[in-house]
Amino acid sequence: MIEVIGIQASVISGQPEKNLANMKKLLADYQLKQTTDDEHVRWIITPELFLTGYEFMSLKESQLLNLEDLDNSIGVELLEIARNYEANLIIGFPEKEGSHWYNTVAAIDVDGNILGKYQKIHLFKPFSEHQLFTLGRKEFVRTFQYKNTTYGLEICYDIRFPEISRLLTLQGAEIIFVPAQFPHPRSYVWETLLQARAIENQLFIVGVNRVGETRPNRFFGLSSVITPLGMVEAQVKKDQIGLLINTLDKNQVSLVRSSLQCLNERRTDIYDLITK
Repeated sequence: MIEVIGIQASVISGQPEKNLANMKKLLADYQLKQTTDDEHVRWIITPELFLTGYEFMSLKESQLLNLEDLDNSIGVELLEIARNYEANLIIGFPEKEGSHWYNTVAAIDVDGNILGKYQKIHLFKPFSEHQLFTLGRKEFVRTFQYKNTTYGLEICYDIRFPEISRLLTLQGAEIIFVPAQFPHPRSYVWETLLQARAIENQLFIVGVNRVGETRPNRFFGLSSVITPLGMVEAQVKKDQIGLLINTLDKNQVSLVRSSLQCLNERRTDIYDLITK
């Protein structure tokens, strides 16, 4: 059984400690039950850049997440959350490598192992992301596995580009996580694209979007679980803080793909001519 818990919350710019405190309070308010089932896999998913928002360059190193050293205060708090809820984490944060910053999302298991990470490939110029971040590297457009399930990662604006989801699907993805900061008034775009990516790739899409305001933008939430048939299986209400909680039946992926074999019927001999 695969359980997903999406954190639909505001993101306080430049204050990772407050964002983590709000995350812990929200999880505590829902009184999530612990499980003793070894087959139960639980994921807690945050929005894009959840730890810091877009104000991060002036933060101390101790306030930044470093995947190579989770012993600082931020890493320790994240692992405490993971252990308290027996959950793996999908966490959005700014990643520093030398003089470069990346808009990154990472999958971290309950023991602190890095299962996978992704650096945002498509930077959103209306938010001036191209002035803050370096374009993500293509070697991170890859799936990762955990307990016999294959997962993919992408971030927000990426869902406007179907190639990313398709590349992950061709690598075996059955579930794709999409942390986001998708702003008003584009809620219809968010919902439509999540469903489109699920339908065309016949997999689960779990989109987790923030709420609240970072001027001049407001964010609408509508965090959603979309089935391989494109149905909205769970959703948090617009503009409200809350948890997206749902259990995914991975068997739906194989059932849908066997009944309608779109992925096997692709005409790659034709597509090569138009994808350059």
